[in-house]
Amino acid sequence: QEGGATPQVRGRLRAQGAYAISLCREAINRVCEAAGSSAHFRNNPLQRAQRDINVIASHVVYDLDAATELNGRVMLGLAPNTPLL
Repeated sequence: QEGGATPQVRGRLRAQGAYAISLCREAINRVCEAAGSSAHFRNNPLQRAQRDINVIASHVVYDLDAATELNGRVMLGLAPNTPLL
């Protein structure tokens, strides 16, 4: 399609997005670990943040392994292994 992003750009952006979500998940989990068990109380905003990032990270688009594999395949000129490019 004219003016659209190339498969290489889309693959790179998908991998970068998945990596960003992975970093966010790691950061929130570390904060929750440091906060102790009170971080898991329903009235603590940390539990909501942790729950939200875990749900986001479970989406297929943000699967770091799949996204980086897809990016590598596109970089090497191989066919994508998913229609979600």
